[in-house]
Amino acid sequence: MRVLKPLWVSHDDMPIFSIDIHPDGSRFATGGQGDDSGRVVIWNMAPVVSEEKEIDENCPKMLCQMDNHQACVNSVRWSYSGKLLASGGDDKLIMVWSVARYPGGGNAVFGSKGKINVETWRCVATLRGHHGDVLDMAWSPHDTWLASCSVDNTVIIWDANKMPEIVAILKGHSGLVKGVTWDPIGKYLSSQSDDKSIRIWRTADWKQETVINEPFQECSGTTLVLRLGWSPDGQYLVSAHAMNGSGPTARIIERDGWRHGMDFVGHRQAVTCVRFNTNILQNYYKSMNKPLQACCCAIGSRDRSISVWVTALKRPLFAMENLFTRPVLDLSWSSSGLQLMACSGDGTVAYFQFTPKELGTALTMDEKNKLYERLYGKSMAGGCDTSNIAIENPELLSIKEDDSKMEEDVMCEPQKTPPAVKLPPPPPPVVVTSPLQVNKQIETRTSDGRRRITPIFIPPIPDTGDGPVPFGSDSMTFSSSSGAKSKIVVERREDVVVTPNVTTPIKQSPHKSTSSSPVAATANVSQPATTGQQSSTVVPAAVKRSDSNTQSSRKRPRFADKANCQNDAVASAQPPLPVPVPAAATKPATSGHSGALPFLNITSSNSIPVIGSKNVISVENDTLTSPHGLLTRIRLTNGADSKWEYVFGSSVCACIADTKVLCVACKDRTLHIMDTSTGGHLLPPLALPSPASRLVFSPTSSCLLCLTVCGRISVWNLNKKSNIVPSQSVAPVLGSENGVHVSQCFLTDDGIPLVALSNGRAYMFSLDMCSWMKVGDVTDPIVKNSQESYQSASKHLQGNKVLPLNRLQSFIQSRSSNRPRSFVQSFETSPPCTMSFLDQQLSACKAIKSGPEYRFWLLTSVGFFLQHGNEDKLRNICQELLGPSHSTASLTKKWDPKILDLSKHDLLKDVLKEIGARVESQRLYTEFKDQLDALSSKNGL
Repeated sequence: MRVLKPLWVSHDDMPIFSIDIHPDGSRFATGGQGDDSGRVVIWNMAPVVSEEKEIDENCPKMLCQMDNHQACVNSVRWSYSGKLLASGGDDKLIMVWSVARYPGGGNAVFGSKGKINVETWRCVATLRGHHGDVLDMAWSPHDTWLASCSVDNTVIIWDANKMPEIVAILKGHSGLVKGVTWDPIGKYLSSQSDDKSIRIWRTADWKQETVINEPFQECSGTTLVLRLGWSPDGQYLVSAHAMNGSGPTARIIERDGWRHGMDFVGHRQAVTCVRFNTNILQNYYKSMNKPLQACCCAIGSRDRSISVWVTALKRPLFAMENLFTRPVLDLSWSSSGLQLMACSGDGTVAYFQFTPKELGTALTMDEKNKLYERLYGKSMAGGCDTSNIAIENPELLSIKEDDSKMEEDVMCEPQKTPPAVKLPPPPPPVVVTSPLQVNKQIETRTSDGRRRITPIFIPPIPDTGDGPVPFGSDSMTFSSSSGAKSKIVVERREDVVVTPNVTTPIKQSPHKSTSSSPVAATANVSQPATTGQQSSTVVPAAVKRSDSNTQSSRKRPRFADKANCQNDAVASAQPPLPVPVPAAATKPATSGHSGALPFLNITSSNSIPVIGSKNVISVENDTLTSPHGLLTRIRLTNGADSKWEYVFGSSVCACIADTKVLCVACKDRTLHIMDTSTGGHLLPPLALPSPASRLVFSPTSSCLLCLTVCGRISVWNLNKKSNIVPSQSVAPVLGSENGVHVSQCFLTDDGIPLVALSNGRAYMFSLDMCSWMKVGDVTDPIVKNSQESYQSASKHLQGNKVLPLNRLQSFIQSRSSNRPRSFVQSFETSPPCTMSFLDQQLSACKAIKSGPEYRFWLLTSVGFFLQHGNEDKLRNICQELLGPSHSTASLTKKWDPKILDLSKHDLLKDVLKEIGARVESQRLYTEFKDQLDALSSKNGL
């Protein structure tokens, strides 16, 4: 083993909080504090590994320094492919970086006193979603998701292929979440928090699998990070800060039953970070008689020491103390498994180099996959051989004999049928180029003798983002002088003379021109003009025009009608120049679509979890080839087992399922209602006005919501096979504002559709009024100036089931940049705004029929009126809840003792508890308390 501390790896004596080695081992990244900002630095690994490279002046040590974060960087993590680097910090942001393959030379780092960036890295995505410092991140296997955790007690799952799209927000921790790690199999995500717990989350439905509390109950104090680690075989999860008796440990949690009876012991202070070697090792130990597969992990602690453990040994492979002057904060292994790096809050890093003799030989990828198949199930990709299946029904034997006889008869007859159709090979990849892109330019001369070269389109060199290139590679260039020589040829045409592009208007003859010579126009592209006989004129094909209808074509609008286009095509001798068409014009026309309704993105997922089950619906769009087109296959799977499969003739654009009903929407404007257990249709396919954009299903009421791309929304009760909401347009809620679209749809248990818009407004469709009602608006000044907010209910109703109004309003609040301003007591308009806000919430709860939320906002209103001494409002509330004998309503009006299935007298008891807590309202409390007791005794309650 070799240990060293490269002192040149430094953030100018500032703390380094995170370190990560690139998958190819050519570089590593550090994150920490910079000068008045957060800092991310990418370093060359060669000077660390080789002493010769370290003293070589031509070998750069620092590759790039990024000071874009506004506060300290707490975590840096490379993706598994090595193409992306994620950094998260105290500024609540996550930045995703990609290297620019053609930087065009080095550039100086601003304010760094001569530091030069050898590489150029650019921020390709900025992820905003956390409301507090980002403490840790982790990429999932195959770079499908990126998980991040924060002091806001949440874990956010980001879609790595559609950044900055959020897949899920995991809420459950009651303290700061300081570490996340993925199961290498991709089934679980684990997080560790200051609330003295580890939570395991399922990736199939993002629900909580289990909570582990016992090993952490005796932990006193906190650490800056709690970076836990998962073994590469997926069998063990090792926690950070845990206790066994009075000693700090790293607790080992077994995947089988989540047992936690073993520890890594020896550190004198709390464990801060755990990092497993990504390889599964195989070695021969003297105490063993045969090679043994094992995993290796490194542990860092607040006692400034590092220990490395191999699961085949009872003692650590080594332990090194006093390596740093401050706690160890992060660890990272190279992909080879023979290099380990650590960083500390003292601003230094340490490097460990091992040999295969010390750690063992890593399993190959094939051996690793075989181990996964043995532990977690055999792959069924090869299909099944049905030739040897025994026939149990005797009737099938006669059918099989008839089929055999038919085949023999066909073989004996002369060949009359055409030969078997040979399917064409799959088409080659389509390369999109400009219609004007050619490899030859044409040089002509104008009438005044000047040269004119026809401009052509030269596409920019794409920045593919294939990841960093190792040093010494021929493809790494730092100067534009090394580019390839241009292959464009300039052809000189002396027989063509072009009139110069001048602004002088051309006088046109009042009579219709009968000349066949082209007319020069004052346009951006000059038209060729002839000087001499028409027969001797040669016009380049790239600029040639038909002579007929030249004058009218100059007056034609940009988008001509279909008839004119057909006439032009007949009259033109050469095809016209292609006219670029805006993307909006190329969208397919859909029934009922208007200019005010934006096109909603049709999205589909390859794996859709079945609600209430561990099964998954696998969607494979356009994967099966047939003589009549591509087919789409869906399957119900449970791990590697496939229970049934079904094929469609059109691509699937939306899918949702529970244990009973499967709903599949296809791009051919059909909606299929199927049985989840058998895969059979429960109803014939429903015809939609346009392809579905979103499907929402309520398992409790079996109600299905469908939103189409043309902006029509429908709700059905699948149990009763009836329609709840007919095809309704969302145009009234979108309005005329540009760029507004539906961000999310929800469905209540009663089948009431709720929609959240991108502009921060939320609406519900009233079945009674047959109209849309606004139930949320974060842009409303009433909401901004109110003392209460949409999040008020979230803090007090966490124990209840998911409540529709709170879910809808929390969604629009989290997606909007218009955050409610903090309450200022001296702000004179705040009390009336709060009163209006509370009244709106109560009316929304009634319309949406949410009893628990109505109770919460009613008690919140009572508290507000008590705070401001509004006795009249309090009296009206109490009288309405008490009953008709003391109500202000007409005696002829029947009084309902319940509201939203809640007893009004029970609500009055809760209201009186709030009133009785204040001495100044004791008279009001006594008045209605006596009357309520009298009514209760009268009714025998």
